[in-house]
Formats: sequence, C-alpha cells, structure tokens
Amino acid sequence: MKAFTNSTLESYIHFSNYKLIINYNVLDKLINVIYKNKGTILDKIFADKVIVHISLPTKSEKIIREKFKMINMSLIN
Repeated sequence: MKAFTNSTLESYIHFSNYKLIINYNVLDKLINVIYKNKGTILDKIFADKVIVHISLPTKSEKIIREKFKMINMSLIN
C-alpha cells in the first residue's frame, strides 16, 4: 500500500510508428531530434538511402516534418 501512496501518475502519451527514408547526411541530425522529442529508433536499414523505423509521440510528428521537409515519412501503425 505504501508504494501506491508514494507514487505519482504520469499523463498518457500516444505514440505512433513511422518509416522514414532519408539521405545519409541527415541521419545524425534526425537522431538528435527524435531523442529530444522522446522518440525511439526501432530499426535502421542502410541501402542507397537510410530507412529508419521510429516510435514517436504523435504530437511530435509535426516537428519532424517541419525540420526535415525533404524526407519521406509515412505512418506504419
């Protein structure tokens, strides 16, 4: 019971999963923006371009789209 009385409630944050196709020279900056917005990187695939699967608070999608206008970003869930 003591654990319940000393605990705090956190607000619910809805996350969505996205697939991003980017150029190699954007990867480091993108990773920093994802982490600053409480997102996580689920997978990276290196080919002609980098395919990055991320989980991001839905409200942060707009930030990514504004900072990286030239990337291909699609919702996957």
